Amino acid sequence: ETGPIADPLPLTITRLENINKLSIPDVKMDGRLPVILETVRLLRACGGGKILVLGMFKGSFTATCRILEPDLIMRMTLKNRQALESLLDKVNEFLLVFGLALIGNGANIFFIAEPTASASMI
Repeated sequence: ETGPIADPLPLTITRLENINKLSIPDVKMDGRLPVILETVRLLRACGGGKILVLGMFKGSFTATCRILEPDLIMRMTLKNRQALESLLDKVNEFLLVFGLALIGNGANIFFIAEPTASASMI
């Protein structure tokens, strides 16, 4: 509830139909997302539009590895690529909505970290 997901979610994601059943969080209602958006809005207002407001989040591969077990995701790159691509599409769908919400609330620069997709991991 107060930090990054330390334990992977208890999901079995090996079949495409399981991926299609995953829900996408509502950026205006779920978890800390509304607080983040409100913070961005307040920072933008405080700076009067004269300061940069950073929108930051993990890239799709890293976010996916934080939601599910990284070992599973790494194995999927070789053994179940179609399911992995579908899962990444689902995560990207959320990240796009979240990114647009950040822009709508005043973020004017982005940093998207993607360390898990580095050559040292894959």
